[in-house]
Amino acid sequence: MLSRLNLRHVLAGVFVSLILIFTFQNCSAPQEITSASSSSTGSYNQNLPFAYDAKIDTIAHMSCSNVGLMLPKRSYFTYRVGAYNNTTGGLTLTPAFRTATRYYGVAERAQALSASPLNAGTRLNLALRTQGNLDRVIQEGSLVVGQEIEALLPQLDSPAIAGPLAGLVSGQKMNYFPGNQSQRLMEASLRFYEYENIVKETRDRLSGSDSTTSAVLAISFSSTALESDTVLRRPIAGSGFKLQFGLRPGYASDERRILNSVTETDLASNGQVNSIWNCSFQGYPYAFKVVRPEDKADGLAVCNSYVDKWDTPAEEALLRAIRRVLRVEDWYVDLKNQCIMPRGTLDYCYGDLQGRTIQYYENAYGSASCATSSTTLCPHFVSVCIRQ
Repeated sequence: MLSRLNLRHVLAGVFVSLILIFTFQNCSAPQEITSASSSSTGSYNQNLPFAYDAKIDTIAHMSCSNVGLMLPKRSYFTYRVGAYNNTTGGLTLTPAFRTATRYYGVAERAQALSASPLNAGTRLNLALRTQGNLDRVIQEGSLVVGQEIEALLPQLDSPAIAGPLAGLVSGQKMNYFPGNQSQRLMEASLRFYEYENIVKETRDRLSGSDSTTSAVLAISFSSTALESDTVLRRPIAGSGFKLQFGLRPGYASDERRILNSVTETDLASNGQVNSIWNCSFQGYPYAFKVVRPEDKADGLAVCNSYVDKWDTPAEEALLRAIRRVLRVEDWYVDLKNQCIMPRGTLDYCYGDLQGRTIQYYENAYGSASCATSSTTLCPHFVSVCIRQ
């Protein structure tokens, strides 16, 4: 009797087990869920699409030249780009990557960035790249990080970036990554200010159209985690910017030093992007002449050193534009005279004047004839364009 009961129990247990197995086999999770929660995750991650999409919303040009290379890098640059408003700029995940990892948790999605060959060890960098060969970076002598190429952020699959990035919802961008790393703001700068002719050459290349000599200001993704790596990750992704430069209103000069228009292109297709970039507000260009403190002290220039303030919407727009790229602890901003003056340095922007006198012309919009010669020098400017 006991043996028959045990056998019946065993047969019943086998029958129930078969039903459960059949039921779960026919109601199994989609392949993406299985892949993300089983040992097959690794092979699934090997085929994930490219993950990163980056947008900048500010481009600035500082025309300073003939100065040494040992300048405060936070204060001085030739080209500076950044994402300062997370509604118009920042880093996010591509729709294709988001779709492929839609069943992943935040931690699993963050880990997938370093496990995916297309995404691991990626840097987002800034460089002037030859229009006809994007792997070729415009450089003076040997390539120097912080001069001819610079990363906007730490390695993108690092925990400090990948964690917050993986937690973004669709349509969200991130431009500031909290933590103790030194590079939390999405910003980068290039510096060509050692020689006057080199700065001018970069402007000519950025405004030119010949594919062999002209350049684009490129925000792109490196093939390795090395910040000095100039080769782009394939397939190529990112944005290129053609820049045009002009004169300050009322000036006649042989040096077009003010950034006055931006054309954005898609590096993958080389097609123009339908974006709007403003370089002025109500007729006021986002352009500020650079005044030396010693010239103010000698009465050669007027530029007030007071706390930031504005009286009109135009002045507010000017201040907001320039403060994106110039820190309040480094520069005074005079909105009335539309000029800036360094707080803690002397004549770094102009270097050795070689006996020349700077023609400041206090009335920014009055008629003035300015020319660079053996005895005169036109003022330098910082100019800004902002994505709308």
